[in-house]
Amino acid sequence: MRENILAPRPSKVWKNARIIGASCQHAFNPKGTAPLYFLMQLDPHKSIDWKKQRSLPNDGLIVLSNERTSHVMASIFVRKCDDPGEWLQHPGGPIIGVKFHHAAEVQKAIRDVAENKSINEIFQKNVEKLAKATDGKEKIGALPNDLKANFKTYDVTEVSDSFFAYKPVLESLRS
Repeated sequence: MRENILAPRPSKVWKNARIIGASCQHAFNPKGTAPLYFLMQLDPHKSIDWKKQRSLPNDGLIVLSNERTSHVMASIFVRKCDDPGEWLQHPGGPIIGVKFHHAAEVQKAIRDVAENKSINEIFQKNVEKLAKATDGKEKIGALPNDLKANFKTYDVTEVSDSFFAYKPVLESLRS
């Protein structure tokens, strides 16, 4: 949150996001059904009060990109900030649920989960070490460099709120 009007706006780009799993838990949908969504973990940052922070809103549109893939659009399906040690409060970095809109993107995400599986298991073993670190630099430095380099990662960019009025048009142009 900005302290005054002259302060720069917080960045809407999250580096080193990785897809670590998939789920279709029904608890997140009051209708009793839920689409397949993917768990995306972001790099740990300085402490953020996720209840006040407006970043990564439910149903928010994000764009995933890296040097190997073109831009992929997705929606945030799960944003939970109430559970200590889970979701946005996870000591290894905030986790959100992401829903893709096209079959090819879902297939690519499934491949990413498979590629990141063994690396993520090692990462999760280091979560206790990360939880003891006090700031973001120490947390990121707590992971072995070769482990960080092996993750298939993306840069996640939050799309402006005013963009939602154009979402159907842009998705139809994309097809």
